[in-house]
Amino acid sequence: MMSIKQLMTSAMILLTLSGGVYAADQPPTNTHGAYHAKAAMTAKVNINTASAEELMKVKGIGAKRAAAIIAYRTQHGKFASLEELTKVKGVNAKFLAKNRDHLTIDKA
Repeated sequence: MMSIKQLMTSAMILLTLSGGVYAADQPPTNTHGAYHAKAAMTAKVNINTASAEELMKVKGIGAKRAAAIIAYRTQHGKFASLEELTKVKGVNAKFLAKNRDHLTIDKA
């Protein structure tokens, strides 16, 4: 049996992780936070012009991967295709397949 203190600690952890109160059989309804921002992204990110902050809106791109993409772009020039992105350290074909719909090399 859990003590009152253990029960309260567990409840506080759940509230903190969920960002609010919700019934056990319902998912959290909040839409803030980095995970939700990346998951809800609809606009494509141009890898030839995007800043680190813009690149990090794509799920799976953090500060380190964004810096590697920008460093590659600075050294080699604009990406000719999305497939060229796999030449960046830390970016593989699996990542590209998952994120292709969120990336572009459009010159616009």
